[in-house]
Amino acid sequence: MKPEEHILKYYSDIFKTLSDRHLSDGDHVGWMKLDSDNIKIIKMLSDSGLAKSVFSYSIDGVEQVGSLIPLEKISDKHFNEEYLFKIELVSKSINRSTPIFKNWDELLQYPDNIAAPLDTVFFTDSSRFLSK
Repeated sequence: MKPEEHILKYYSDIFKTLSDRHLSDGDHVGWMKLDSDNIKIIKMLSDSGLAKSVFSYSIDGVEQVGSLIPLEKISDKHFNEEYLFKIELVSKSINRSTPIFKNWDELLQYPDNIAAPLDTVFFTDSSRFLSK
């Protein structure tokens, strides 16, 4: 994890890593294995309001229906092939420090983004992170 990276770059990396990614209740949801590096990124995204901090999970491919684990309870014992975690990322953020939009058309619906162009943006339709 590089501290100089923009948080949207981290969002982009996690977004692209999610398997079986789909929209559910307005969030992008998908599965991934966690490790000591990406758990720090998920925490950063959660602290920024870009990801949920409680996860469903599966063990050996069997989803533990009704079982949730909070971010702070995930430990080294979960960093193995047996565990997959359902990660939920916001699908849209109009916050100027963390702009996430479906595409250019959605971004341009907000006149402030035309008057004062954004330095960074992530487009979910194309999985593209753009930066000055």
